[in-house]
Amino acid sequence: MASGTSRRRTSDMKPTLDVLAIGRAGVDLYSLDYGKPIEEVRRFAKYVGGSPANTVVGGTRLGLRCALVSRVGDDELGSFVRDFLAAEGVDVSHLRKDSRRKTGIVFAEISPGRDGRFLFYRENAGDLFVTKADVPKGMVTSARLLLVTGTGLSREPSFGTNVRAAMVARGSSRVVVFNLDWRPSLWQADQEERTRRYREVLKLSNVVIGNANEYAAATGQDDVEGAISSIPGGTRSCSSSRAETRGLR
Repeated sequence: MASGTSRRRTSDMKPTLDVLAIGRAGVDLYSLDYGKPIEEVRRFAKYVGGSPANTVVGGTRLGLRCALVSRVGDDELGSFVRDFLAAEGVDVSHLRKDSRRKTGIVFAEISPGRDGRFLFYRENAGDLFVTKADVPKGMVTSARLLLVTGTGLSREPSFGTNVRAAMVARGSSRVVVFNLDWRPSLWQADQEERTRRYREVLKLSNVVIGNANEYAAATGQDDVEGAISSIPGGTRSCSSSRAETRGLR
């Protein structure tokens, strides 16, 4: 028997988080031998990296309530990532340590005046094995904004998890931000499959962030204007020719 009190819609419920991000959290090893190509570098400094991890730390430092859904290896590197994020005030209750996976590592050179090269070691990286069960619908609707990234689309089960989360967020009138985050070496799918996956999330996004190369990779279009015009309606796009951001201190 129905009660006299009407049930509040999910979209009317007050969010308890400002930002919920899904995806990459790993170790960035940045060269301390500035200007040298990576094959000549002997010294590196260790940071936490990955665009979702960087974003939630930045948001927390600005006073926002941020959480990250991801997986890292059940090892010392995984502990390094999780402990750093927790110390920064990020909600890591859904950052799992997975004994079957690895914590992703990136080696990076620093070359003043040009973009440095990045060498990814992400075979069996835990963040690509985030499942739908790792991202409860209630957690998605508890956030004002959901951040998903292109790397998270590169394989299953991460792809399906990101799409489902974006669908839940959009259906609950939350803001979906899509960082195109194009890393060619991390994809095995051909262009047709890649653009299909990107399009699945583009059509659910309110805001899209990327540089010219990332828009081209996501849409298959050769120019930024053509790429943006091909994005499904309802998306507010933001394009920037930004350099790669460094890992977090």
